[in-house]
Amino acid sequence: MPRTPRAISGTGIYLVMMRGINHQDIFRDDEDYRHFLYSMQRAQMRICQINHQITTNCTYYAYCLMTNHVHLLIKEDKLLIGNIVKKLADSYVYYYNHKYQRDGHLFKERFRSEPVDDMSYFTMLLRYIHRNPVEAQLIKNVIDYPYSSWREYCGMIRSDMMICNTKAVLRRIAFPDLEEMINAPLPDGLHCIDI
Repeated sequence: MPRTPRAISGTGIYLVMMRGINHQDIFRDDEDYRHFLYSMQRAQMRICQINHQITTNCTYYAYCLMTNHVHLLIKEDKLLIGNIVKKLADSYVYYYNHKYQRDGHLFKERFRSEPVDDMSYFTMLLRYIHRNPVEAQLIKNVIDYPYSSWREYCGMIRSDMMICNTKAVLRRIAFPDLEEMINAPLPDGLHCIDI
């Protein structure tokens, strides 16, 4: 049976979710989380073969790395979303399989995505992604989770280590307003992507 075509975003922005196969953990230690972030950076960079200038394949606006799944808020640039996620997943799976002396798939089927076509949905997804560890009762406060982009928004990450384009978001939403939204509980029954 053929797969359903992926819904296309008019803005090029998508919520992406990648889950470990059989719900298995895809991160076992701090090094794994760090390497996934490194893989995100590698998937983002593009070096022009002619003049060797670095451009970008995509823009990240938010991420949250949970034990067995990942949420990304991402915008296509030079590559389509499928190619970006493939590049990211291939890099991480190569590292993970080598480190843990395994082979085969790490992620469940193809990644899931939803198009983000308006600012209100984009803003709600910023909340949803950053609050994921709180809603899963891993931590009490969003700021306490080390594997999400919220610390980038709070200025706790050196600028040369940042992955997300926080400036683009903060030009549209003042930080105090964003912080208030992120720290407010999500509405009951909120459903973004079937995980």
